[in-house]
Amino acid sequence: MLVLERDELGHVYKVQRLVYFISEVLNKSKTKYPQIQNLIYAILITSRKLKHYFDGHRVLVTTSFPLGDILHNKDANGRIVKWAMELCPFLLDFQSRTTVKSQALVDFITEWTDLNTTPSPDVFDHWSMFFDGSLNINGAGVGILFISPNKDKLRYILRILFPASNNVTEYEACLHSIRLAVELGVKRLYVYGDSVLVISQLNEEWDMTHEKMDLYCKEIWRWESNFYGIEYIHVVRDKNQAADAQGVFVQDIDTPSIGADLVHKPHN
Repeated sequence: MLVLERDELGHVYKVQRLVYFISEVLNKSKTKYPQIQNLIYAILITSRKLKHYFDGHRVLVTTSFPLGDILHNKDANGRIVKWAMELCPFLLDFQSRTTVKSQALVDFITEWTDLNTTPSPDVFDHWSMFFDGSLNINGAGVGILFISPNKDKLRYILRILFPASNNVTEYEACLHSIRLAVELGVKRLYVYGDSVLVISQLNEEWDMTHEKMDLYCKEIWRWESNFYGIEYIHVVRDKNQAADAQGVFVQDIDTPSIGADLVHKPHN
C-alpha cells in the first residue's frame, strides 16, 4: 500500500491519502522464500511497479520487522544483497509501525509515531538470538526471538511434528535459529538459551553422553563457518521469556534434523 502523507486545511495533523495498491500472486518457487525475504520482495516489486514515485520522493517504509537492518547488512548474501543493490538508488527510510486502523482497503489509514531516536555512535552489528524449546501434552514447540543491532525484534514459532525429548527439542530450537540467522545474513551473533545442557555442550564445557547429542553439536558447529563470530550464553528461564512469547512467523518441522533412528533411541 502506497499512501501520501501531507498537511491539509482543516486538519491539525498530517492526513494520509491512498495513492496505489500493489498485489502479486507468488509463483511456486517464490512461496518457498523465507518469510523475511518475502517481505523484502514486497518492497522490491512495489519499487518496480511504482518506480516514478520511488525516483521522485523519499519513501518511508513502516514495518514491524528489522528490514532496514537486513538490507543494510554489509555481510548479506544471495537474494538479499541482490535486492539491496536494486533498492539502493532510492531514498528509503524504515520506521517501526505502531497502530493500523482499517475499515476497508480504500480507507486504509495508519497512525505512525515518530520515534526520533538518535542512534548511538557505539552501535555494533551484533545480533542477539534467544531460543527455547518446550515439551507439553500437545507436543513440542520452539520459540525464537531475534534482536537486531537497532533493537528491532523478529519472532518465530516452530512446531515440532515428530516425537522428541526435551533435550532434542532444545537442540532443534538452537539449530533452526542458527539456520534462520544465516538466512538473514547475520555474521555476528550472541546465542542465548536456558538449557544448561545445550549451552554447556556447545561451549565444550560438558561431555556428550549420547550419540544424538554429539550429532546435534557437530551439526551446529558446522553452521558456525557462516559467521565471523558466534557465542553461546546461558540465561535463566526468567530471562528467556521473550523466546516463549507468541511469534509472528510459524513454521512446521516435520522430521528431525539428524537421523530419526537416533532421535527416537531411548537414553539415560
